[in-house]
Amino acid sequence: MTSLAFVGGAVVLWQGRAERGHHEWVAPAGYPETLALTGLGSWWYHGLQGRGARVLHDGSIALMVTEAVAVPVVRVARGRAPIPPGGRRQAAVAGGLMAGAALAYVLGRTGSPLCRPDSLIQWHGAWHRAEHGSLAGWRRSLLG
Repeated sequence: MTSLAFVGGAVVLWQGRAERGHHEWVAPAGYPETLALTGLGSWWYHGLQGRGARVLHDGSIALMVTEAVAVPVVRVARGRAPIPPGGRRQAAVAGGLMAGAALAYVLGRTGSPLCRPDSLIQWHGAWHRAEHGSLAGWRRSLLG
């Protein structure tokens, strides 16, 4: 169920879109939708394991990371600062969450000594939660 944390990140961004208006969102458009798709693809892959789940899982993650990197590049190309002054603190928090997400991913990946389905601490699930938070925070930081 932690895969659905990405959907929670999408909801936060949809709320930001509603509060600020769609015109203030920087290209590429569809980032909240990509987060939601990533959550659903991950849930399908890790949970239901249906046909095509791996393609949706891996493809949506690749799209999500590409968009997260592309937004600052587009901003620079348009002559804007990658992160507006009002978003610097959010960007720092997002960066800290991303570092924590990377650590949780390494600790919880399949085959690692700490990857135990019966453990109270689920590192892969922690990765899902930290990653969605970091990417949602990163996107919000770009709005200033």
